[in-house]
Amino acid sequence: GDYSTNVSVIFPSDMEGEAGIILRRTSDYEDAECDDPEGAIYGNCIERIVREERLAWNGTKLVLQGEPQERRYLMQTGP
Repeated sequence: GDYSTNVSVIFPSDMEGEAGIILRRTSDYEDAECDDPEGAIYGNCIERIVREERLAWNGTKLVLQGEPQERRYLMQTGP
């Protein structure tokens, strides 16, 4: 991304009762245009992109379970 990429690993089996499943959440940040009635100014907004993957250990490696999910959020960074 334009700023940073953060990866965290969550163990849903401890929280949601999904035994053997690991949730990997990646957050990425990129420049975006604000939807501003007075006119967007470049750099005043960023877009946060959150990707979640469900993984299972097969004894050798982590294997993706299902399709990754992606959500996008527009965040204002200044006036």
